[in-house]
Amino acid sequence: MSPTALLAGSGGGSTPSLVATELFRVSRSISLPRAQATAFSGLRARAFDAGQPGSWLRDHAARKLARRLEVDHGTIDPERVGTVLQRAAQVDRWVRGFLSRSPGGTVIDLGTGLDTRFERIDNGVARWIDVDLPEIIDLRRRCLRSSSRREHVAASVVDPTWLARVTRPTEPCCVILQAVLGYLPLAEVRGMLARIASRLPDAMLVLDPPRYWRGSRGQLVDSRATSRVVDDDVAETIAAWNIGWTVAEVATLEGTAARAPSQLARFTT
Repeated sequence: MSPTALLAGSGGGSTPSLVATELFRVSRSISLPRAQATAFSGLRARAFDAGQPGSWLRDHAARKLARRLEVDHGTIDPERVGTVLQRAAQVDRWVRGFLSRSPGGTVIDLGTGLDTRFERIDNGVARWIDVDLPEIIDLRRRCLRSSSRREHVAASVVDPTWLARVTRPTEPCCVILQAVLGYLPLAEVRGMLARIASRLPDAMLVLDPPRYWRGSRGQLVDSRATSRVVDDDVAETIAAWNIGWTVAEVATLEGTAARAPSQLARFTT
């Protein structure tokens, strides 16, 4: 089946969000709105890496998925690829740590895109819940192997209904927010994180905030669009909200000539 057929045949009909919005070509035969199209950027980087002799992630599932979707690598930006791989590798390390401590726990990947973390690091017993917008979930259901332990949920990450799918909320959970926060309204982030902490009392949260997010006077702000002093740390700002999250670890990734250093954070309830 062609990529066009995969998308066109999903959901029992046309997808409303594909109408009256600018589309971006992401493969030879698929175009998506901007937010959904970004899922192909990470896939492209991981698939390219998987084809190199010294592959970092060895994400062969990403390479296979990229071929099925007819993704053209195009012009590769080594700095961009390196950044994607660094962030993915750090998140993988934290999730592996969670799985070693709680082998039968639940991993919830919010805004999962076309990530293949389940294929990379699944331990054979954990439960996985992948949440993203309908167009992406349709592609995942059709192109990735099924498992009785993996559920795909078509929803916005700020829509609280996905939390109801966590049927064992008191058991250990690992919640991942990687490469998605930059597409969310800043005003909705606090409420979303508070709902997660309230629903999942034994959870670890892995947060990958945009480089340009900063803390200021107890709020998260976009440093590109404010004249306010924005020197506060994102992780400490979130912890100071007292909504249930405590900073457990912060990882700083080196910057480049074109990109400033960035931080990822791990929280616990």
